[in-house]
Amino acid sequence: MNVKTWLSAWALSFSVSFGSVAALVTAFDLPGVSLFGLGVYCLLLSCLCAREFSTRYGHRILLGFLGVFVVCCLIWGGLWRSVAAVSYHLSRFYDAAYGWGVPNISMQAQQHSPLPALWLLAMLPAVLISWAVCRRKKLAFCLSIALLPLYPCFVVTDTVPESWCFLLILAASLVLVLSQSLRRLSHHDGNRITAIALIPAVLLSAFLLGNIPQEGYWMKLPMFQSLTQHLPSQGENMGIIGSAPGMPGDNRTNLADIGPQTQSDRPVMEVRSGYTGLLYLRYQSFDSYSGTQWSNVRLSEDPAFWPTQQDLSPTSPVSISTEYPFDGMFIPYYSRSGNYLQLENGKLPNPGKLSQYWISTGQLLGAYPPKSPDLSPYLALPKDTREAAQRILQAHDLQTPEQILQYVKNSAAYDLDTGRMPPDDQDFAIWFLENSETGYCVHFATAAAVLLRAAGFPARYVTGYAVMTQRGKPKTVTEDMAHAWVEYADSETGYFWQVLEATPDIWTSDPVIQPSTQPDETTEPTQEPTEVTQPSTQESTLPDNTTPSGSVTHPVTTPTTKPIQQEEPPMALNLLWTVLRYMGLLIAGVAVLWGQHTIRLRQRRKKQRTGKPNARALARWQEIELLGRLLKAQPPEELLVLAEKARFSQHTLTKEELFRLGQYLQRQRKAILALPVWKRFFLKLIWAI
Repeated sequence: MNVKTWLSAWALSFSVSFGSVAALVTAFDLPGVSLFGLGVYCLLLSCLCAREFSTRYGHRILLGFLGVFVVCCLIWGGLWRSVAAVSYHLSRFYDAAYGWGVPNISMQAQQHSPLPALWLLAMLPAVLISWAVCRRKKLAFCLSIALLPLYPCFVVTDTVPESWCFLLILAASLVLVLSQSLRRLSHHDGNRITAIALIPAVLLSAFLLGNIPQEGYWMKLPMFQSLTQHLPSQGENMGIIGSAPGMPGDNRTNLADIGPQTQSDRPVMEVRSGYTGLLYLRYQSFDSYSGTQWSNVRLSEDPAFWPTQQDLSPTSPVSISTEYPFDGMFIPYYSRSGNYLQLENGKLPNPGKLSQYWISTGQLLGAYPPKSPDLSPYLALPKDTREAAQRILQAHDLQTPEQILQYVKNSAAYDLDTGRMPPDDQDFAIWFLENSETGYCVHFATAAAVLLRAAGFPARYVTGYAVMTQRGKPKTVTEDMAHAWVEYADSETGYFWQVLEATPDIWTSDPVIQPSTQPDETTEPTQEPTEVTQPSTQESTLPDNTTPSGSVTHPVTTPTTKPIQQEEPPMALNLLWTVLRYMGLLIAGVAVLWGQHTIRLRQRRKKQRTGKPNARALARWQEIELLGRLLKAQPPEELLVLAEKARFSQHTLTKEELFRLGQYLQRQRKAILALPVWKRFFLKLIWAI
């Protein structure tokens, strides 16, 4: 077994195998997958494949071992359920983009671990790349099939893998392409060029990924979420909206996968309000909490009672124009829509797929429902969660929503870079309150909802957008304004839902507008959009500083000093910096390509001019064979006889025989120079001619 060949195959097959499968995981945010564990598996698998293909009959042992492993996964690992789970997660992205539909898969299969399916996918690149390197097979076919796990990421533009996945794949592919021509002639030369090109390929790949503009990369969430938005029938490829998990449209939020968040300024909608201040645009609520997940059990529900029309102040319309139609409506607090609204899956349905509508709102003054609604589902908690939450309530003497609000706000610092809950913990809210030092809206809202339920206040987790508006002026709502908060009901103020903002005031990155101290005058939209035809199915809310006693309202943060705005550099400097960056990228690419060509050519010529006569003859014959294939010209039979004599006999070739080989080689090189310029450039790049 050639150790250098084994190491080369191991490194290259691991890079392609792990990079491709990790790209699938990070692009689709597959739940329950540890990238570290997956990397260890790919490392061991690539090592096994490289070792077995480096021996004469090792492929038989390898195929037998992999066959047994697949059978074990089928019998004990639930391979089919794992494949169904991966297919389900992928299909939801494609359905959101193109409306292809989602397969009818049982809940047990949907929640099954995708690891067995990923193990099976990782085998494909590990086996093919090891086979191509160790057995000197054609690269084009092997590499195209080996990258099969990467292809699903290119169906829609929102499934963008992490950059380091591309770095692994791109660097390994560059090294494979540069070394394959020499490897097919000699393992020794292939291993040498692999070692030489490895570091430059990594640096070039990193430079490419670091300097290519990222405007086309949409924000990726650290968990599977926000997938059921409806898109135009033309199949326009839209992106995932919102950074609040579960919004819009996903019927559950897996809290165990909540991790670091990134920001995106991609526009979602335009809002025009007759109010100056913080405006909540409610999209979806969740009623069932399991400790690691929010979900909707009541597919059709009454969200308790909203104020009746006579209990509202003069109207203040909110005009909403979304970038594309959603299957639910964004509703502010509080709409003049009657006593109550009927929700489906926690959101107000949008059966007409309207993208423009306006809702009349007013100030909440206080109202009592005509009857007591059934809010018991909004008090439900797992037994262990309730006991732990009640211990916290007793330890800190928390009895009212106001006290719970202040406790949750002060429990941790706001930070989007908060890590995932450790696998050993079984309850997201309790872990956050007792162990985590940071969090963002998902953490604070979940903790507040759990404590409110434990204290006897019906509460639910809500997702949507929170945006600062200015009366009469349009406001563009972007993805980084997505937010999560709590709605709770209190018998003392009537069983209608009230907003509780548990996230610290620092949560919003939007410039805060000083709220008006005078009541806002009613302003009608300048261009009246499509009005919702059934007011009984619309809800909205409008926050205000005046609230009934005993209620908790969201804060309107006002800055004491004007935010400092940094001056942007002149356009000429930006243009100059962009030109210099691309010039540096071009020079680096040319230097790497020219450097590898020079090194390979020098190594080949050195073998032809130095050493024993037979070795020099074989080196010349290798290039003669290569040029013969490129020129599609068969070398003379007498030269083949000389090459076989140098390889297999004890005869030492004479200077005259060496000269004949060299003379024919020179004629081939002149024939290469007669080819078109573009073809000569390609031959220099790939074959180092």
